[in-house]
Amino acid sequence: MRLKMLTSAAMLLGFVLVVMWPWVLRQRPHPAGGHPPIRREVGSFQVMFAGYVGACAFSFMTAGCLAALLMRAAREEFSRQAMANVRDLVEGSMEDLRSRGKGGPRP
Repeated sequence: MRLKMLTSAAMLLGFVLVVMWPWVLRQRPHPAGGHPPIRREVGSFQVMFAGYVGACAFSFMTAGCLAALLMRAAREEFSRQAMANVRDLVEGSMEDLRSRGKGGPRP
């Protein structure tokens, strides 16, 4: 259950970050008065933008890894349940054969 919540939270964070795209691009420095933007402002924006893209990528990669762990846990649970079902089937068949054997042979 905790794994499902973490996966959902990572996906939700990724979607929120992607929706924030226009807000992030609005902060880009623009030329003023025919002069290019100040290099320090451009560098600051590039660092912020790289962090934003990195956070988006990290969020979706984390969600993918958590989803893979979730699938592995589900596969292991299904495998355990299948083994229990086979065990119950075999035990039920053995009980059925024993009960038929006690009644004697049928003509």
